[in-house]
Amino acid sequence: MYVVEVMPLGKGISSAGLSYFSKTPYERGTLLEIPLRKKTVQGVVISSQAVSTLKATLRGAGFLLRRLPPQKHIEQLPPALLHTADELSEYYAATTGAVLFALLPNEIKNGEKRILGASQDLASCFGSEANQKSRKVYGSCKEQCHTYEVLQAPTDARVIAYQRIVRTSFAEGKSVVLVVPTVADGEFLFSILGARIAYRASFLHSGLGIRALRLAYKQLTESTDARLIIATPQYAFFTRGDVGTVILERSRSFSYRSRSRPYLDFRHALAAHARRENRRLITADALVRTEDEYLVREDRAVLFEDHHQKRLDLPGALVVIPMKHEANGQLDFRLFSDRLLAEMEQVRARSGRAFLFSARRGIAPIVACVDCGTILRCPVSGSPLALHRVMAGGMEERWLISSVSGYRRKADDLCPQCGSWRLRPRGIGIQQVYDELIRHVPRDDVFLFDHQSASTHKKATALRDAFYAKKKTVLLGTALALPYLHKPVGLSAIVNMDALRAIPSWRQEEESLGILLALREKTHGSVCVQTRSDEGDLIRYAHDGTIAAYYTEELAAREKFQYPPYGIFIHLTWKKDAGDVLTKAIAERLEAFAPSLYGAPDAEDRIGYGLIRVPSAEWPQDALVDALRTLPPSVRIIINPDRII
Repeated sequence: MYVVEVMPLGKGISSAGLSYFSKTPYERGTLLEIPLRKKTVQGVVISSQAVSTLKATLRGAGFLLRRLPPQKHIEQLPPALLHTADELSEYYAATTGAVLFALLPNEIKNGEKRILGASQDLASCFGSEANQKSRKVYGSCKEQCHTYEVLQAPTDARVIAYQRIVRTSFAEGKSVVLVVPTVADGEFLFSILGARIAYRASFLHSGLGIRALRLAYKQLTESTDARLIIATPQYAFFTRGDVGTVILERSRSFSYRSRSRPYLDFRHALAAHARRENRRLITADALVRTEDEYLVREDRAVLFEDHHQKRLDLPGALVVIPMKHEANGQLDFRLFSDRLLAEMEQVRARSGRAFLFSARRGIAPIVACVDCGTILRCPVSGSPLALHRVMAGGMEERWLISSVSGYRRKADDLCPQCGSWRLRPRGIGIQQVYDELIRHVPRDDVFLFDHQSASTHKKATALRDAFYAKKKTVLLGTALALPYLHKPVGLSAIVNMDALRAIPSWRQEEESLGILLALREKTHGSVCVQTRSDEGDLIRYAHDGTIAAYYTEELAAREKFQYPPYGIFIHLTWKKDAGDVLTKAIAERLEAFAPSLYGAPDAEDRIGYGLIRVPSAEWPQDALVDALRTLPPSVRIIINPDRII
């Protein structure tokens, strides 16, 4: 008999490992179905030890071990993936099981559907053994070594570079993995890169049905030819053993960050996995992350083909439209300037198309009382409630929604503080922009692209196709629309640049510049920027394309305040209980690491926050990681979040 320690794979399961009796000594990394409470879940084996070596421990245990049930199918994870999960579990202060749960595709980790045939397992198909097998097939394949390369170029130039990489890799007998942040990016690149090599190209993503996934994995495992594999992050770890190059397309995208525990950054995870597998890693974007530029300047990364892009040459011409006018002694708060309306009319007269960008969702990001000045806030998080228009049963309803906690309620008629009926929206949301836009452009020619109208990839694709299928159209969208705009438009505009820059994120300057450059890239005419603020360096960088100067200034500011990449943010969030018992426990356990603990204003349920800063060279710290792991599961821990307030 053996005692098998198994790490359960599941949401919210923080156990370090569970022990079971078994007749079989399963190897580390084996996927098993294990009984947990009253259900069966997937688990990965950590270790197997003979009962004879653990007699004293078993006698002293105050509980009985359960037996593992007979296993119908046994699969084993590749060793490199296990080592990567171990490394990431230290960095993100999580368990190896939680990390593996985030890395594995749903079909594998849930054990619901078998992707491979009954005679195959994950390790033999995707691990180092498969790598050696592929190298035997291709005798000319050179020994590969890990490099971290940065490719900064517009989309057209990146696509040409990818075609060159694929040709070179195929000649060497190596496969290429191209990781995309969204399905829309993958479909676009697959239509170009896979057009002439469809028999050697695959696209893996969660939108595929089980039959299509099985066919794709069958092609990957049975083909002896090198292949191009385009995949979303979760599918990028299960490709082939002969992969020589991994490319992160649009590496600055927020979609690489997981939205559930342990809140992995898949860019970091893929880089760690590429290093374990000795693969070449290329991170690519029109504006790469400041962290990647830092690595290049510190000689810890190299430029792709030694090409240093100090200035981007993009087709769109940036035009700044000042909106700070005086009209009859009062400020003029028009949403559309005469210049922008004239530009739209000219483009539509030429049967062209226009794209308008709005930074905020809903009608308005804030609702305030005119009489007492009270701002309506979320009772859970304390964040301002945004006003949204929702269609229910063909009827329009207005709701107050918090983007932080998800709290929602129907819009108030009276101020909860003073009882006044004079509640007013403050700020500009995309639905308010839409209401104003259809006063100037026929409703049938306007397409609204936001989180409600494009709630799924299918709906988003249908909206995009309808926009391009008709002439003289205007697409009004948030950042959600940008990955879907692969054909140029005659005019683009940012309706309110001030609203974009006001988003409370320490990465917002980088994100704002990235959006400006993306609009210039997707536009062959003018890119209008309406702003009520004075022109600053950010507008100048976007106008001239001088990204090297931007990085110099941004890195200097981050070094001064010890923001990433010079420091590590460890952000905690929890719900305060009666007597603040949990807050006191957190403060006590983390006292040695000088946490900054603070609360949200005007929150009835009182949410607590904590922030710990650690120099990058000193993370992960064993003592701090152990302390974070002792915190209850109700405490959310995020490493380097995009927002710390």
